[in-house]
Amino acid sequence: MPPVTKGYLRSLASNFNGYLAFCTIILGISSCNQAFETNAIGTTQAMPYFIKQFGTCNAAGTCTLPTYYLSVLNAVPNAAQAVGVVFAGLIMNRIGRRWSNFLMCGWAIMGAILMVTAKNRAQLMAARFINYIYYGMGIVVNSAYCAELVPAQIRGIAVGAFYVSFTFAALVMSGVLVGTAKIGSNLSWQIPFALWFPMPVICCVATYWLVESPRYLLMKGRDDEARAVLKRCRVDNSDMAIDEELATIKLALEADGAQGRWSDLVKGSNLRRTLLVSIIAPASSASGNSFTSSYGPIFIATLNSISAYNFNLIGSVIGFVGNLFVMIYMDKIGRRPLIITSALVQASCLLAMGGAGLQKPAVTQAGTNFIVACVLIFNTSFHTGYASTIHAVIAELPEQTVRAKSQLVAQIVNVSIGVGVSYATPYLFRADTANLGPKVGFIFLPINLFVAGFVYFCLPEIKGRTLEEVDLMFMLKIGARESVKWKPESTAAGLMELIPESKTADFAEGHNFENPDDKKAEGETVHVERTVATLA
Repeated sequence: MPPVTKGYLRSLASNFNGYLAFCTIILGISSCNQAFETNAIGTTQAMPYFIKQFGTCNAAGTCTLPTYYLSVLNAVPNAAQAVGVVFAGLIMNRIGRRWSNFLMCGWAIMGAILMVTAKNRAQLMAARFINYIYYGMGIVVNSAYCAELVPAQIRGIAVGAFYVSFTFAALVMSGVLVGTAKIGSNLSWQIPFALWFPMPVICCVATYWLVESPRYLLMKGRDDEARAVLKRCRVDNSDMAIDEELATIKLALEADGAQGRWSDLVKGSNLRRTLLVSIIAPASSASGNSFTSSYGPIFIATLNSISAYNFNLIGSVIGFVGNLFVMIYMDKIGRRPLIITSALVQASCLLAMGGAGLQKPAVTQAGTNFIVACVLIFNTSFHTGYASTIHAVIAELPEQTVRAKSQLVAQIVNVSIGVGVSYATPYLFRADTANLGPKVGFIFLPINLFVAGFVYFCLPEIKGRTLEEVDLMFMLKIGARESVKWKPESTAAGLMELIPESKTADFAEGHNFENPDDKKAEGETVHVERTVATLA
């Protein structure tokens, strides 16, 4: 683990001004509700009064949640998430990132009302469906919004802040659940559900003070507004620095040549990028995380080891600390090492857990405690590798004009696989069906090994790069392993070389670019990026 030095932390902080920090915090807050809902649903399913309200009771008064209902309750909302992803992809480039965020937060308030007042399975399912439309929108809107708003030096920490707030909210909810579990009424699960109201209300109101993504504004030809946004969000907001960033973004848009059409997803360098995000996106849901998060408390309850509520609280602490680590160090360590290490550790935990489940005639108490430890280590690894890192990659890889559509495709693949995994998982581990128990680890093991290999051989390193430098890297077809040490001398110059000569002349003329060769002939030292950024 790299040392936490004051110099490193100070260098991160130096890229934030007060307003950019405010924007990042508000966008992070909007992710809290998914943590509240996921954590609460996963744990309340083990609460007696929740089971009594939504389960099936026999003549003796013993109530249970049927396996089929657990599958539907946790799988169908994932389909709703796909709806949210599609909807976000349709509106992001029409009304912008800012108002998309406002719309989804308003939608979340409806889901919160339905959830806390649920009296039957149909209403609970409807509430989860509405909530997951909101979550699907958030995955696409907030990650793209944040990635496009912050400078490259802190993009990792800004996107990672989403998952720090997510896991902090999960930690708060876990503490609430430990307390309400002792209440002898429906309030034991209704109080946790009521916590979903404040966050979307705060975000709806705060949207008034947020700015639009500068890259979205440039794509719409609103250059003056984009300049004003960058001047407000950058520590160095001198005319030269802002002109340089604006020109580099516009060069990337011109060099790629994409118009934001669906067909552009499979043209040129975009095909590789679309394939990468579509393969890496479902790694999270297919790795076994849905088993340990959505069904973790129920599974732990079957082992007769620690309390499901205490397990959930411990897992939330681990998640918060893990994501805090990643938020700080993602841009120092890099995306590739974090994902690869996480995948290998998770594979080891799943192998050990499955092996412990092979004990005959039954798993011993020591074996049970070992399985619990494996699940907790798995969660630790997931939150310090996969969780925020994969979502940062999905936000950073796509080309600017097709970012929304690329994320849409990736998340549809992710959600589709997530639905299947969530639906099948309870049938795999519960005693009344396949009864695999901890041996379910063997099913998710090869997926994690595949992810480690795929990232090593196929996923380029993008830490510390501007989104325009990422564009250039893909246009030049830099390989995954080669990308670790690759650094262009000048992003702007590299992009200019990729623009056809006919367009280069028009582009330079339209922005009053000076000819760097002329200045070199006069013996002056010229920085190409600064020269390119000399706007009219």
